[in-house]
Amino acid sequence: MKKNTVRNITFYILIIAVVIVIAFVWNNVTSGEEPREVKVSDVVRELKGKNVESIELSDDNSITAVLKSDEEIISPSSYLYNAWLMENYVGPQITAGEIDASEKPPSSNNI
Repeated sequence: MKKNTVRNITFYILIIAVVIVIAFVWNNVTSGEEPREVKVSDVVRELKGKNVESIELSDDNSITAVLKSDEEIISPSSYLYNAWLMENYVGPQITAGEIDASEKPPSSNNI
């Protein structure tokens, strides 16, 4: 009887350990690897609040912003919207030295 009890307890401890490992792995896989796509109003709010540290322009007309909290957000891919955003918010802040800007190299499948 004691052998079965020890084996059962060991089995349940092993299952709990596996569940904990899976939870940690899942948390690391899903934590912040891709920028979070946000609404237009969210990007404008962050720019107005001077919460943006840097901007990356992409060849697909999206703008990725790195916030001062190290979170990355991405604007919807819209040429007209992003042109307006650049003219009214991003451009003046780049000129004033408040935001660093870079350009993402074109992807190879756009040829």
